[in-house]
Amino acid sequence: MSGALVPRPRHLLLAALAAAVLVPVADAAAAATLAGTYRTTVTGSGPLNGAWTITFDRGGYAITFKGARAVAGRYTLAGSRAVLTDRSGPLACTGAGRTGTYTVARSGRRLTLTAVRDACVGRKAVLSGRALTRAPA
Repeated sequence: MSGALVPRPRHLLLAALAAAVLVPVADAAAAATLAGTYRTTVTGSGPLNGAWTITFDRGGYAITFKGARAVAGRYTLAGSRAVLTDRSGPLACTGAGRTGTYTVARSGRRLTLTAVRDACVGRKAVLSGRALTRAPA
């Protein structure tokens, strides 16, 4: 009878090891997306002053300014680097400024994008180096 109990602790150990491996994988998968809506307010930048919202969803993003859609685009995320490409909107950048590369850092509900390379002056002024706060779902 004691022989029947021996496999049980081994199974528990294997289950605990599997859980320890899968939890970081799940966290990494969650970190591989920017999905959500984030807000910030710009001051001291003249015409850019006001409330900004950026929503990331399924590889796309939409930026609103004072409640009106300003830019729509696509993004990719690889590790801690995001590449944002404007596609449309009255404030969308074109030409060489259409695409910008940013590092991504998260802390709780805060998202910080820091420009690595971005020729789009407006996008860089609104997004780079400022904490974006995630809106409640």
